[in-house]
Amino acid sequence: MTFRWPVSGYFVAAVLVLCAPTLLALVTTPRMTNRWERSDLPGQAPQRAAMSTCTGCHGSTATTDTTHFLYDRARLTRKEWSETLNLTATCGGCHETPDPAQLPSERWTEAVKYMYQLQYYLQPEPAPDTYSDWLRPRRDEYLDVLHYYLTFSTTDPRLPPDPAISGLIFQPTTIGAPIQTGSPPRISNVDITDLDQDGRPDILASDFNSNAVVWISPEGDGWRERTLVRAPYPGRTEVADINGDGHMDVAVAVLGTDIPSDRRSGGVALLINDGSLRFAGKTHLADVGRVSDVRSGDFDGDGDVDLILSIFGWIKEGEIGWLEQIADGNFVYHRISDKAGGVHVIPTDLNEDGHLDVVALIAQEHEEVTAFLNDGHGTFQPHLLFKAPSPTFGSSGIELVDLDQDGDMDILLTNGDAVDLESTMVRPYHGVQWLENRGNLNFTYHPLLQLYGAYRALPGDFDGDGDIDIVVTSLLNDWGDPARKSLIWLENDGNQHFTARGIASSPTHLITAAVGDLDGDGRPDILTGSMHFEPPYDRLGRVTLWRNTGTLWSVGE
Repeated sequence: MTFRWPVSGYFVAAVLVLCAPTLLALVTTPRMTNRWERSDLPGQAPQRAAMSTCTGCHGSTATTDTTHFLYDRARLTRKEWSETLNLTATCGGCHETPDPAQLPSERWTEAVKYMYQLQYYLQPEPAPDTYSDWLRPRRDEYLDVLHYYLTFSTTDPRLPPDPAISGLIFQPTTIGAPIQTGSPPRISNVDITDLDQDGRPDILASDFNSNAVVWISPEGDGWRERTLVRAPYPGRTEVADINGDGHMDVAVAVLGTDIPSDRRSGGVALLINDGSLRFAGKTHLADVGRVSDVRSGDFDGDGDVDLILSIFGWIKEGEIGWLEQIADGNFVYHRISDKAGGVHVIPTDLNEDGHLDVVALIAQEHEEVTAFLNDGHGTFQPHLLFKAPSPTFGSSGIELVDLDQDGDMDILLTNGDAVDLESTMVRPYHGVQWLENRGNLNFTYHPLLQLYGAYRALPGDFDGDGDIDIVVTSLLNDWGDPARKSLIWLENDGNQHFTARGIASSPTHLITAAVGDLDGDGRPDILTGSMHFEPPYDRLGRVTLWRNTGTLWSVGE
């Protein structure tokens, strides 16, 4: 989980001296965008249009000062206003310049406020005493940017209804510990593995409520849960024989906090298996930003297991690096990239040169998929594979799979993170994308599904027809609508044309998933974890097994 809402405490002083925006009026008042495009208005018409513009939002509180610089903006087209503002420099210095259409009108006041708060936060020390002191000389610029985005934004189109439940039947079963009354579950990660190497699948789940990684294993006709290790806000787990003794060990990405923060609270913990399933824990990296992912691989070609990790951090803290295993099970850390916002880091030999590279998803202001190409000795060079068109894209996860089965690795990308601002929002451009590998590190973008809050997309041949389907979870959705789906699968026709089919609307807030045969019937099942960090709390889940029955819904069911 990579929560990205702003830290509370940064509040903006009242700077809108011209007038106080009334967003409800902005939404309900008919828009007059044509006035901006007309250059043939005679005499005082541009001035009248400007005054009409202000009163359309502000009513009688609008200033009558026709010398105010914002009245001059009424004579400009959108392109002219953008160029006058120099938005490429004002808003594009840190990230792609956002289009006004990328947020609804009612959210731009909050968004522009947040961006200026971040600018203040990023000032070198010593910064001005207060945000108000810092903002005062930037007041006109602030108003200019704000009114540009308010003027040219609109309300959001609503996505059509999610697909009806159809196709395969997946039977849900809650496994592990029961849900505690008054404590909505907050599972950040689930993995399917065989920790005890008995030939049956085990489950590792990271639980924010108990600050623990738990091991859920089959026992009789059910499942037994026990605590593997306590850690502050654990994230992803990686199971591998890290010390080379033939037993499965566990690496844990430790976030250290569940709120966005540049506090160096994160780390990497290793649980070393003594062979009798007793695990000795040791922290091998600490005093870093929030660690969101850890994976294993031999990145320097010396025959032992190293670890690649993403440190999401927040704004000032965050990077991608690797832990090189040296003698006696110790590790040395090397930074690869200083970009904050790393979500996933997945090892693969992407350029097929025999060396293990890394494909990374980096969110925050970057919103990109980047390959870090390995020279075989642990030195990595970045190569951009995909850049989202907006800093509001909301990248939430990647998965590598040869989706079209042409012999190279493609990328499944989800964007559904929507907690950058003080309150969450769903976006009509959230969904699932296929980045098709065309060779020579070139990838072609294919949108597959629009889904509010899409968070994980995982491959599997769920219907057993030989091609690769996809299962998708939703974390943040319009949960007030009971028909919105938390779990969907995309049926592949064999030519990468996908039909979206609903699986369930409950439980909600599915942040994590894994795919594997959990009941031994040869069919891939689905495992999900719920992160109920905000209301509604009416469809709770914790760890849910969705057993693939292999049968189809009948018409009318």
